[in-house]
Amino acid sequence: MDLRTLLLPAALLAASPLLADEATIARLEAAFAALTPEERVAVQEELEIAGLYVGPVDGSTGPGDGRTLEDAATFIEENSAGMVTVPLATDEEARAFAKSLAERGYSSWLYGEGDEG
Repeated sequence: MDLRTLLLPAALLAASPLLADEATIARLEAAFAALTPEERVAVQEELEIAGLYVGPVDGSTGPGDGRTLEDAATFIEENSAGMVTVPLATDEEARAFAKSLAERGYSSWLYGEGDEG
């Protein structure tokens, strides 16, 4: 058996988190793009106040949207000491997260008093 054949499964497993990460980012980009311009402005405002977004607050979409939303989800989970989880495994979950950000549903955990741990 060729050594490359033996190493291929390990290489695929090692790449899986990266692939999952890129899939999550793609879901979040699509979820953000599906919001109305007004909702996107609200999300940008929320993330700007939290120090997670430094671009123009204009409701436009861009290549860093998914990564910024993923960073926000991670920040919320860490800032809440695990009391809040942000599931992002499906398109529906990504859309729900983006919509909740637009409705300022995570403000307490982004920059307010969410009883951070």
